[in-house]
Amino acid sequence: MTMNDELQSQVDPQLAACRHQLDAALRQVRELEARVDELERSRDSYRSAWFNAIRHLQDMRKRLYPPYLFGGVR
Repeated sequence: MTMNDELQSQVDPQLAACRHQLDAALRQVRELEARVDELERSRDSYRSAWFNAIRHLQDMRKRLYPPYLFGGVR
């Protein structure tokens, strides 16, 4: 066995372990990115619902208290 073969036999398992760790880290990154996307969609959905509720309440207020009955714009 030459010196090169001996070094190669030591490096290969280390390289395989590094690749395995890198693959695991990349999987975690993909899972975290998917979770971030899910949270952003959820946030956008809640934000949209919140603004729709505010708009609805404003419309109801205008119907219940029309400005022409109360002498001005409310």
